[in-house]
Amino acid sequence: MNNLSQFDAWLTRTQNVAFQEKRDALDTIYDKFTRDGDVSEADYRSVTSAGLGQMGFTSEGGANHRDEYMPGPELIVKFKKFTNSLIWPEELIEDMYNNGRVKKDKVQLFVNAGDDFLESANWTRETITADLVLRGNSTTVTNTYPGVFRDGLALASTSHVTIKGTPVTWSNLQTGSTMSQLALLEGIKMLADIPTEEGRPQGAVGDIGLIYGRFNMHRVTELLQTPQQPDTMNNNVNPLMKKIEGVGRIIPILNPYLGTAFTGWALIDMKNHKLLRFEKKKPTISKDTDINTGNRIQRCVMRYAIHADSAKGYLLNPGV
Repeated sequence: MNNLSQFDAWLTRTQNVAFQEKRDALDTIYDKFTRDGDVSEADYRSVTSAGLGQMGFTSEGGANHRDEYMPGPELIVKFKKFTNSLIWPEELIEDMYNNGRVKKDKVQLFVNAGDDFLESANWTRETITADLVLRGNSTTVTNTYPGVFRDGLALASTSHVTIKGTPVTWSNLQTGSTMSQLALLEGIKMLADIPTEEGRPQGAVGDIGLIYGRFNMHRVTELLQTPQQPDTMNNNVNPLMKKIEGVGRIIPILNPYLGTAFTGWALIDMKNHKLLRFEKKKPTISKDTDINTGNRIQRCVMRYAIHADSAKGYLLNPGV
């Protein structure tokens, strides 16, 4: 409540109850496809590295093949500050104590201000974290999205390169398409094909998280629950319903914060991905009084950031 005139309007229009037109709160989504990052220091820093390559052929009496660990670029994450606040007029505070009309009306926006602050903070976290999917193939830096990641490329790119030995180029950006059985199968294969920094094939991926918006909510159900091959007249078995060799289950993760127009999706290796969220300071509510006006100020502060320690374990299809 930012001024007295708004408060007066509430008194005039409200009789017995004030309500907000909304359904039940959404379950948190961001914690289903990201992991907690370390926030014990002033910022987050990590350096990737490559281990040993293949052993080298050594002739009889020849010198040992020498190898070394190869350090990669350092990653630095700075935590962002977010705030929201309310100003309650001095007159409102007085009337809350001694005005019968206010006591009768019980304006819920005042009563529930603390809950609304926390809901605002959760909405903020969800919107920021959704950018790991929405902006995954973008290098544009915003106040909340880093744009480029450890190797100077977008999180999802066709030009990632290993750091040791003969460079191996790998991709975690699928050509944009409508969601289909073949597109999902190809994406899973691309995810499994991502090499180590030494250029070596990796072991099996874990369960596959499929992150999508409401645009594809019915399509996902159709693709994952049709016993035979979807969209055809044949009776081929639908492999998306089975546990694929070297792959775990496909776990659908509906994220409404991706927006109704977003046609793409992301695949993540639930066991090995490095999509991180950094909550340096949880939403903290404080209040004070402005000595010049007597107005009550209620304030909520949070420090939060997103980043990815590695682009591996993540694949994006931006849709069409």
